[in-house]
Amino acid sequence: YALAKDVARLTADSFNTSEVHKLIKLKKGEKLGSLKSVERLLAITVGDEKAREIMGPLVGAYELRHGDAHLPGSDIDNYLELVAVKKEMPFIEQGFYLLASCVNSIYKIISILESSKTGS
Repeated sequence: YALAKDVARLTADSFNTSEVHKLIKLKKGEKLGSLKSVERLLAITVGDEKAREIMGPLVGAYELRHGDAHLPGSDIDNYLELVAVKKEMPFIEQGFYLLASCVNSIYKIISILESSKTGS
């Protein structure tokens, strides 16, 4: 859970949401967090379902970060699944898969944004 908290700090807490909001259409008074904003930006290019799939690991890490300070909730299994982690794995493997799935997600985001920027 501590690793998930660090990953969330480096991702969700570090996205420049105000810049992302300039690229997406928000309804009047609508407020989106950083992950949902990036998901909506990706959806413009790849569609809602694919954008949700790509953002899944980052959302999972963001939600798992709560487990470092609080008792994990009933949704913990869903969040672990988003980051490709199984509870029965040794902790070192859990950390590896958490990092790998989040890094993979970031690479996909970068690839989509770069290709949409160049129009390819």
